[in-house]
Amino acid sequence: MIDFELKKFRGVGGQDKELQDILISHTKTIRKDLQQSKENFFYLGAHLIDLYNSNAYSVIPVNRAELRAQGLNIPIMAGNCNSVFFFHYCFEEFGLEKTQVSRLMNIVDEFGNKSIGFKECWKEFSYSQLCELLPLTAEQRKPVCSNWSVRRIREYKKSLVATSQQLEITGKNTELSSERSEIIENKPVATSQQTENTNSVKVTEQVRRVRTNFDFLQTACVNDIADTISECICSMPDSFGVGVPYRDRIKQWLFNWLLQDNEISEVSEENEDADINELLKGFGKSRGSLHL
Repeated sequence: MIDFELKKFRGVGGQDKELQDILISHTKTIRKDLQQSKENFFYLGAHLIDLYNSNAYSVIPVNRAELRAQGLNIPIMAGNCNSVFFFHYCFEEFGLEKTQVSRLMNIVDEFGNKSIGFKECWKEFSYSQLCELLPLTAEQRKPVCSNWSVRRIREYKKSLVATSQQLEITGKNTELSSERSEIIENKPVATSQQTENTNSVKVTEQVRRVRTNFDFLQTACVNDIADTISECICSMPDSFGVGVPYRDRIKQWLFNWLLQDNEISEVSEENEDADINELLKGFGKSRGSLHL
């Protein structure tokens, strides 16, 4: 499957003349595909992949604030090769929704023999059938035949989900049985005491991580700090903190970074009961250039 997150923060420079020519060429080809028979959907998907791989769509200037106002989820620091801009271009130029573009491209990626055509085993399958098969693994697709209706394929997918859930329940029951046996064999501990011990371990671990990362902020150079924190922010899913003002959202990202396990330096484990919030307050004072 095509990873549309791969170019999330990738960009290319300026109004590149070569990319502009490539964009015009790909756009003409895709428009021609759209005007032809529905049976040509394989080549439409292949040409969309060519356009995506070319990065040529990045030469189109976009107003990020305006796109965000339209509801597009554009990550902070997104590069102009981000798939958000690719899908936006496809909608504006070809009238193709993101889901349509993604399906067309992934059908070629999953069932095609590069850009030559469909692999022999998938030639008899229709567009609708292949769309239904996209979420399945290669092993799960094996029993499906080209004469199966879309409805039958959906019923088959439901049976896979039901089987998976049953196996999960069985596994949990086995795990619970094992835990019960272990409790019987060992000396029982009061539930409140177990909870207290667990919470204590969690707090201690959180304090250790915060102290480690906080130490890094006090001693590292600004470039290292920027790279490290940017890496954390980039790793957050698009849905993280949606609807929250940027100021508060960045605070949430930084809080997550402070709590993640980074083996940056050795720190003292004294005063493990220190308040994490106090350390967070001190963060703003540690670097005068970083105000949140």
